[in-house]
Amino acid sequence: MFYGTLFALSFLWRLPLRVYPQSERDFQKGIPFFPLAGFLEGLFLFLTTQLLFSRISEVLLSIVLVVVLLHIRGIFHLDGLGDTFDALSYRGNLDPKEDKEKRLAIMKDSTIGVAGVLAISLAIIGKVSLFNEILKKGAFYVFILPYFFSRLFLVYWLYRGKPAKEEGLGYLMISLTNLKIFTYAMIVSAFLLGIFLMLTKFDMRDLFWILISNAVILWYFKRYCEKRFSGLTGDNLGALVILSELITLSYLGVLWQKP
Repeated sequence: MFYGTLFALSFLWRLPLRVYPQSERDFQKGIPFFPLAGFLEGLFLFLTTQLLFSRISEVLLSIVLVVVLLHIRGIFHLDGLGDTFDALSYRGNLDPKEDKEKRLAIMKDSTIGVAGVLAISLAIIGKVSLFNEILKKGAFYVFILPYFFSRLFLVYWLYRGKPAKEEGLGYLMISLTNLKIFTYAMIVSAFLLGIFLMLTKFDMRDLFWILISNAVILWYFKRYCEKRFSGLTGDNLGALVILSELITLSYLGVLWQKP
């Protein structure tokens, strides 16, 4: 369990933990702890807010939170978001096989296009705006939920998805996520969610709507990606993580009413 957690954090974070998986088996041990990594990301944002809320404005603090998150995880998922939308912006020439190969080639390209820049910009602006709305409500503990749920759904799509090609990071993660790994991840997630609910008394109805909104929108986006790429790539998975975070933040910032 300890090494599984370190493997997960080393893969998902850019912090110098100096513990790296040495084999596919080691990498597989880390997958059940992806939700824990998200939980800890949200916890860092919560602690940062507790420290700075009374010292700087809400708008400035919202920007600081985005910077803190980028410092923890880097541009790992944002890069996937940009590459995915660059590829999806390719309209195609009505030849499904050729269009798929072209879109996959676009995602491999090290340069970023207009669609990718727009997607990343909107994601960052959206997070700053939604952070600001949540800060106004004064319930900082909810910052844990978007990052916990994004990684929880990531493991689910790893288990239920199919790879677009038999190579690359997406193929590796999907191929390693079997029923046993998925079950372990659900056990870890249930434990973490139980702790969160016990300490915060978060309304179960709100939790239900967050889960439903994530499930419906992410399922549609996943199916759309599978249609365009004949499966999922690592970049698509990164885009799903960012989208999940924005869905949960949108609910918390716009629809949720603090008790």
